Amino acid sequence: MFFQSALSTEPAEKAGGGFRPLLRFTVGDLQCAIDLSQVERVYLFMELIQVPGRPDYCAGLMNYHGQGIAVIDLGSWLGMGAMRPYSLETPVILCRLGAHRLAFIVSEVTGVDKSPVDAISRQADPGVGHTPFKAVVSLPDGLVMLLDTAGILEVSGLGDGKADRAMEEGCIAPGKEDGHARACA
Repeated sequence: MFFQSALSTEPAEKAGGGFRPLLRFTVGDLQCAIDLSQVERVYLFMELIQVPGRPDYCAGLMNYHGQGIAVIDLGSWLGMGAMRPYSLETPVILCRLGAHRLAFIVSEVTGVDKSPVDAISRQADPGVGHTPFKAVVSLPDGLVMLLDTAGILEVSGLGDGKADRAMEEGCIAPGKEDGHARACA
């Protein structure tokens, strides 16, 4: 049901030699990456639990060892159109940020790269407004957008009590680790 790549849980700043390991993927034609230290697993698409009243970008909830994890259609989140229709080969990237987990549906996972830290350009002016990307990475084959998973978690409001409300309404069950399920509602 899933495939595990050589996913490192080593923090980026400790990934020797001034390199940051990144999981590369595409959303449509857009080249993107996630810091590998935030990636828990990469799954192939599975059945999702539909949550009534969810935003369009939320494909539903995946059951991860009894915990409801929000699955975000990244194409829809970015305003590029939903990645639907999903197939059994559609990749889902499960990320962990502290006590929170969040999953993203993407077009294709293209591999793992070690990017030199000096090839990562932070946003020039973070005060310009929220962007789902925290940096641009210059790699030999072109520019790659580094996803701001923590920012998406914050902006989407996941983990702010919405899951508790969905749980009370009987939509989802609590998670094992912290008693909170995650919902897109």
